[in-house]
Amino acid sequence: MKLAEYQLKHVFEKFKELSIKDSGSEFGNDNNFIDGSTVNVYADMIPTEFKLPSKLKEVKEYFKRMAQNFENVKGKQMELHLLPLNVVQQIFGLQSVGNQILVNIEIPTVKRLKQLYDSIFEASATFQNLVKFITENEEFIAAEDKSEIENYANKFEVDVNEMRGELAVLVQKVRSGIAEAYEIEVLRTMFEKNAIASSSRLVNSCKTVNDKLCFIKECQQNNILMVTETDQFENIKCDNQNAGIFIMFCSFKNDRLSSKWTETKEFFFGLQNHFRTKILAVVDTDVLPNIESIPDGIRVAQYYNGECITNDYMEFQKKMDSQNTVACDNMQPNDETNIKGVPINFPCPKCSNGPKEWVCANCRQEIEYNFDGNFYCRCGFNVVEEFAFKCSDPMHGDDYVKFSENSLKQLIENIKPLQEVNILVIGETGVGKSTWINALANYISYDTIDDVLSNDFINLIPTQFELTEKQQNGKLIQKSIKVGTSDNENFTKGQSATQQAKAYTFRHNNCLYRIIDTPGIGDSRGIEQDKKNMENIMQFISMYKEIHGICVLMRPNESRLTPSFEFCFKELLVQFHRSAVENIVFCFTQTSGFNFEVGQTLTPLNVLLDEIEKKRQITIPTTDERMYAVDNMAYRYLCAVKHSNYEFPSDQQELYKRSFDISRDVSRKMLNYFLDRKAHKVEESISIYRARNIIRRLTHPMAMINTAVEETLEKVKDKQRMIRRFSNDEEELKKILIKQIPFKRWYLKVYNQYYCGTCATKDYYYGDDRMQFLEAYSSVMDTNPFVLNVPAHEIKNKKSKCPQCGPNTKAVYGEKGFYSEMGIREEEDTTVAGQMKEKLKTKEGIEEEIKKVQRLKNELIAENDAIVKASARFAHFLGKYSITTYNDATEKYLKVLIKREERKGNESKKILYENLLSQYDAEKMAFEKQLKNASKFEDSIIKSSDIMEIVEKLKNLKHYGQDIAQAIGECNKAILYEASAEEMEVCLPNQQMSKLQAFYSWAMQPVKKN
Repeated sequence: MKLAEYQLKHVFEKFKELSIKDSGSEFGNDNNFIDGSTVNVYADMIPTEFKLPSKLKEVKEYFKRMAQNFENVKGKQMELHLLPLNVVQQIFGLQSVGNQILVNIEIPTVKRLKQLYDSIFEASATFQNLVKFITENEEFIAAEDKSEIENYANKFEVDVNEMRGELAVLVQKVRSGIAEAYEIEVLRTMFEKNAIASSSRLVNSCKTVNDKLCFIKECQQNNILMVTETDQFENIKCDNQNAGIFIMFCSFKNDRLSSKWTETKEFFFGLQNHFRTKILAVVDTDVLPNIESIPDGIRVAQYYNGECITNDYMEFQKKMDSQNTVACDNMQPNDETNIKGVPINFPCPKCSNGPKEWVCANCRQEIEYNFDGNFYCRCGFNVVEEFAFKCSDPMHGDDYVKFSENSLKQLIENIKPLQEVNILVIGETGVGKSTWINALANYISYDTIDDVLSNDFINLIPTQFELTEKQQNGKLIQKSIKVGTSDNENFTKGQSATQQAKAYTFRHNNCLYRIIDTPGIGDSRGIEQDKKNMENIMQFISMYKEIHGICVLMRPNESRLTPSFEFCFKELLVQFHRSAVENIVFCFTQTSGFNFEVGQTLTPLNVLLDEIEKKRQITIPTTDERMYAVDNMAYRYLCAVKHSNYEFPSDQQELYKRSFDISRDVSRKMLNYFLDRKAHKVEESISIYRARNIIRRLTHPMAMINTAVEETLEKVKDKQRMIRRFSNDEEELKKILIKQIPFKRWYLKVYNQYYCGTCATKDYYYGDDRMQFLEAYSSVMDTNPFVLNVPAHEIKNKKSKCPQCGPNTKAVYGEKGFYSEMGIREEEDTTVAGQMKEKLKTKEGIEEEIKKVQRLKNELIAENDAIVKASARFAHFLGKYSITTYNDATEKYLKVLIKREERKGNESKKILYENLLSQYDAEKMAFEKQLKNASKFEDSIIKSSDIMEIVEKLKNLKHYGQDIAQAIGECNKAILYEASAEEMEVCLPNQQMSKLQAFYSWAMQPVKKN
């Protein structure tokens, strides 16, 4: 303002000195000001043949031409004379008013009225200029402001006309003595106080618009774009690839007086000198209120390649300037996912002022250490010795400094790995375990459903579901939504979608979360499939030392305790050690219909938990920190929208947003709960699983061994008698002295005659139980189960009648069968073979051989005792440490399945379930017998770590160890697959950094010098 005032005064002085007779420039060398100034000419008579000057430089020439014109024109001076009133009356024949009293209005009042009219004229001129400028730039003015100015113009004219009319009447009355002179002052004062037609009030009312127009001029002079249309905004974002785009969003009306206006404006204008290629633009949110999802308040948003990098670049830049950076030359490219890297927290090697967070000077990602001697960032990796550091302390300077070898070594050794949190997800088939894991990844990556829609949607596990779609003709159809494919997923109805356990590992809040997805229980393929699924689950988690959370997923609508629900629930809990109770939570899916509460399932759940507490003195509380209600409808909505372009009714949007928000908060709360739990040692639950399986698998071998021991003892006695009897018979004695270990051997029998098929029975052999027939029939392992027909009555011919079935006889010819005999396995004592003849001749030799046979008898008795004791100790361990010893709901569940298949008329499945029921009864009796025997061995309590040691001792028994190893079979077999093959490391999207990576590659290019 001071500069402008000085320049105007300077020009006015030059005008005073201006002479049309002189030559040369009269305005000095102020070319910049003169070139930017304009001239308007106001006169009573302006010759039409002369072009009016528009610049100061043209004024002098114009004046010369005007002077020359006046010299050539002849004219007379005009004089005006005012006549007295009485003369006017005579001339025009006016009637005299008589002795009229004329009151003079005081000069100060007249002057103040003149000032009022000058003010009105000034306001009118100012207002007209403003209206003209607005008309020329109306695309920059909000419709609300335009309407306000139009209303102001109308009110302006009305107020002035009313005041003029009132003043004319009042002046006449005052001059005539009818009214007092002070009333003129009252009218003037009231008008100035209330009317809008004053220059100051006009300027104040239109100051926002006027200031905005000045701001627009300033932007245009600095090549800053003013955005007036949505399409223009989108074009700026998308049509300028590989250029930094900075857009200042502001409400000029609301933000102009805010504390951040000046700072943000200066920062924004200063960006012109910071980057090699850039585009600057301004969006007035008063003009375009819904153009972008940007928070209120003045701010500079940053775009690159059509995407918003940050919605507050000034604050972002402040943060960047305060960061501690690391530099390294020759970074090696890295294409592998690195989620286990730990951000380094080192002091500055130069300033040594406490631990700091460090970012790459190029890509601005945190520098991480992956325990392999390398530092990592988005640029790649290199050995730790190659990195140099510069902290944000102003005293540090601009140089990057490396650590000494010893200091760096010490700092690296002090880095601790990320805390790992392992969460096992189990539940019934179809409850939504895989879907919930997919949803969980989105819940912890994004804050709102809109964030997911505008960024990368996360789908870890293939998903398939149906939606009902209404066609234009009103017909409803089912539309299949399928996202992703995997060999580990099966979408057959009734069967577990997840075929094998698999872990998904991701980093969240500086912790490494491992979510283990598992096959479901209650598979339509039957209980045998459930057992395989549980075996797969237990084998998989044995790869990890600890489990921090066991999340049991349930539906909210199980209003009563059904056999199916009870079986599935107990089958899940029966596998775990009682120490896992603190890590068990219940997560209810599909709860939107229950207002995101646990629903009706709480009633049967409490019944089962009360039963466990009563029988086992184990309490699993149903408090809010153990019960979580979520719904995956928002995830399905995202699947349909993002992958199938499915359109949902607009009135459902809020429902999906609410579902996302609630499920997000609940899931994050559950993760925090697991974070604070003491980890459960997996080996303890694996030991429970092994102990139960060993007891079950030893049932049949123990019965066989007991029989064999009894038969062996009898044969030992016979051998003793035979040794004495045939001591002088060398050949017979050699045969006897060969150790003969008895075992049961099966032989194939073919029935070459008719038998009754009506009363014949079928025996079913599953898994390893089939191996006893392998020697007799090599194809026995081809089917599971192996079915053996057992004829009850043979008949002479096809027309003969069965003595039991009579007229219902069904003649069947020929059938494979098996019968068993005790076999002998010989073991020759080769160490004495050469001395046999001489030793047998002597009494001492014969007595020595009898002692050996006696030792064999003692060894067999000792092995039998060892097996009995081991089984009892396993049972005692199971009874003491398991949540429940066995699934006592199996019998009830199998009976339901048998009745169901009986109603369907499915005889084969009915028989299958009946055989499983018989097998369960036998195992149950064995369990209960061993649990009773366990009381005899309370003084020799075993720990989890003892299980495998005892098993190995049994497998190394001299005579029956091989049989026990075969009986135990796959129970303790090592896991055949590698953990890495069944674990997916997931790098959750960090949209801020992924967009910034491309931006910084551009931003780090040098600024082009002019």
